[in-house]
Amino acid sequence: MAGAMKISGKVMSMKWDHLLRQIRVLAQPLLRVLAPPLLRALGQLLLRVLARPLLRVLAPPLLRVLGQPLLRVLAPPLLRALGQLLLRAQGQLLLRALGQ
Repeated sequence: MAGAMKISGKVMSMKWDHLLRQIRVLAQPLLRVLAPPLLRALGQLLLRVLARPLLRVLAPPLLRVLGQPLLRVLAPPLLRALGQLLLRAQGQLLLRALGQ
């Protein structure tokens, strides 16, 4: 009897292996089509859920590390543009004051 049990166990095991192989073969093309939109949707959902807590934790050190080099690069053109805007506004105010 024990020998018969081993043989039937092997047969069952082989049937499951065959079934799993068939599922894998059938699922691969389906996964190629469905995986990108599913992963994109899952990623967007995770991003929405985790964005605020992650930003609270990561923003201060990131800003410290990235902020200094960014400020060195961006500050001069930003300050120049801001200065030009202020000069135009002052010029317009001055012209208005002189015109009155």
